[in-house]
Amino acid sequence: IFIGNLPYSYTERDIADMFEQYGRLKRITVPLDNRTHNNKGFAFVEFENRRDAEDAYDKYRGCNLGGRAIRIDWDVGKEKKFNNSERRNSSRSRSREPSYR
Repeated sequence: IFIGNLPYSYTERDIADMFEQYGRLKRITVPLDNRTHNNKGFAFVEFENRRDAEDAYDKYRGCNLGGRAIRIDWDVGKEKKFNNSERRNSSRSRSREPSYR
């Protein structure tokens, strides 16, 4: 799940506290600004189970955090952004389970 317009003060722990109540998290990615060391206003949350991700998506869609209207969207992941020829040339293994972001 992509979370946009995130308050800059939110940390990985804050995001985990928000989302782990819906299910097991596989990964949280919070890019940080090199100068301020705050988040860049967005993050990604990856769940182990799609249904859990859907529940969290439904809960936080249209939500306000810290006075900001956050944007929640499905992250399609790098694999789905490639066209078929790029995917064929990739050295990545396809045997891994799909994740839900």
